[in-house]
Amino acid sequence: MVAPVAEGTQTTSAGIVFDAIIGRLSYDEEFANALTANPGDMLDLAGLHLDKESVELFIKSDPKRFDLICDRLAELVHPDVIVAVSAPTCG
Repeated sequence: MVAPVAEGTQTTSAGIVFDAIIGRLSYDEEFANALTANPGDMLDLAGLHLDKESVELFIKSDPKRFDLICDRLAELVHPDVIVAVSAPTCG
C-alpha cells in the first residue's frame, strides 16, 4: 500500500524530485551518463532541485521510502551518484 503524502509540503517536493530522477533514469541513457559524469550540473540542467531542508525533512518523515529510493538508484547508476543526488544543493 502506498502511504499518502500531504500536498504542498517540503517532503512532497523532495519525493517528487527523487521520483523524477528515477523515472528519467529508466528511459534516458544520455541523462544517466550525464548524471554519472556531473550530477550537480545535470540536475540543474534538468530543473531538478533539492534543497537541504526538503531532503532532511523527507528523510526524517519517510526514511523507508528514502531507503527504497537509494536502493533503486543503486541499481541504475554508480554509487557516487547516489551520494551526490541525495546531498542537497545549497542554491
